[in-house]
Amino acid sequence: MKSVLSTILTERGQISVPAAIRKKAKLVPGQRLLWHQTGQDTFSVTLETVSKKRRRAADLIGYAQRFFPDGMPGRTDEVLKRLRQGEE
Repeated sequence: MKSVLSTILTERGQISVPAAIRKKAKLVPGQRLLWHQTGQDTFSVTLETVSKKRRRAADLIGYAQRFFPDGMPGRTDEVLKRLRQGEE
């Protein structure tokens, strides 16, 4: 890997992490990068650790309940039918 890699800041304040860094740091989509100011014009970036815990279907119930405040329908086809209402 080159010792100096550069990126360009977009108008929306976004940057792309060079592929060589993503691969070496084993970055994954959605992973947080923590920025620390170490000097007037100097910043360091550290990686927030990613949980290795696998998500189970039961872990998503709290998320799904946001869409069904009156209670979750029992069957998957019923849930999908309600979620798709208004698409047609």
